[in-house]
Amino acid sequence: MKEYRFIPEISLDRTSIVPLRLQIIKQMRQDIISNRVPPGTRVLSERQMSQTLDVNRNTVHQAYMELVADGLLEFKTSRGGPRISKEALKIYEMSFPCINFLLPYTFGEYVASSGGNNSMWLEYVAGLLDHASQCGISVNILAMPQPDASVEQINEWLKRFIHRSIGTIILGSREIEYDPVFDALIKCTKVPHVFLNGTSDYENVSTVVADVSCGCNEMLEHFAEQGVRELGLVYFEKNEYNKQFHYASGTRTETVEKLAVKHNFKVKKYIFPLSFGSDEQRSALLADELLADKNAPRTLWCFNDTTAMAVLKEFERRKIRIPEDFRIAAYDNSAPAELELSSIAHSRVKLAQIAVDMLVDMLENGEPVKIKHQVLSTGFFARKSSGKGK
Repeated sequence: MKEYRFIPEISLDRTSIVPLRLQIIKQMRQDIISNRVPPGTRVLSERQMSQTLDVNRNTVHQAYMELVADGLLEFKTSRGGPRISKEALKIYEMSFPCINFLLPYTFGEYVASSGGNNSMWLEYVAGLLDHASQCGISVNILAMPQPDASVEQINEWLKRFIHRSIGTIILGSREIEYDPVFDALIKCTKVPHVFLNGTSDYENVSTVVADVSCGCNEMLEHFAEQGVRELGLVYFEKNEYNKQFHYASGTRTETVEKLAVKHNFKVKKYIFPLSFGSDEQRSALLADELLADKNAPRTLWCFNDTTAMAVLKEFERRKIRIPEDFRIAAYDNSAPAELELSSIAHSRVKLAQIAVDMLVDMLENGEPVKIKHQVLSTGFFARKSSGKGK
């Protein structure tokens, strides 16, 4: 198989007062760095480059020698021809390396969508910003063009922001069936991309997610110790969007159900319909269903803390005692301490830190597009709402 050679895009202005040698140096340097050409990649020989550009070979030789002095090119042997130097990695890293952090919406919209549970999103951001700072890396919060942007506008956006970073950490996608901007970003393989708490069908994306099973097993053991053998799962209907970024939470209920069955729990599922009314109305509907069924489970696991808090509020309104009448656990570990809500959770700060470390590791080890998948364990925090605490 013929060895790949990097062919830089060079357009010489022969009317300019800038010498051709300096034009070649500037454009080659920009093209090599923006494309993050892997060390060891062959470059056109001096003869080939002089023929391609229609310039004197000595002009190309002088340009190549300056690029060697800069650390971008190297000649292993006199006949080996020019290659991208190992030292180029340090140049790619830049004096002030930057990570692009992609939020598909404004941070204010994230906070508003969290139902007042603002700390969750802040923990992701704090973990990323603090750890990046400790690594000497700045963070650019990236705003995406509108989905109806032209191909030219999308390409200009990629050129201006993406290539100037050591990689992109992505916290989600817009809730539309297909986002051409997001698709163009992920298919840009010149820098690595990491999905934070999400998975992907794209082959070139690295991921870091939480393993729900660890904390779930702890929760089920906690219930089993109290003689509980039936579990009600309160969950949302499946979101048909986010086909480009699969939120890890999308498989959460399925994982809990499978593990509960494996632990010999009898499981009954209750949909918390997002399309119906407010949290208060949905909680009232759930309470009606549970109280009307004498055989309904008296132990509930809710998809997240926000749902569980709404259920707890409705139960309190009806004077249903927790945990005497119903035990409740959830996921996120973000509820106010006074509620004493038991919850499965992962460290959002740690998850963000791992995402930063993945990009740094990929860069420092010379494999900027190597795909990695990492998992962070969850734990169960037992409190009053689920019965006896640990």
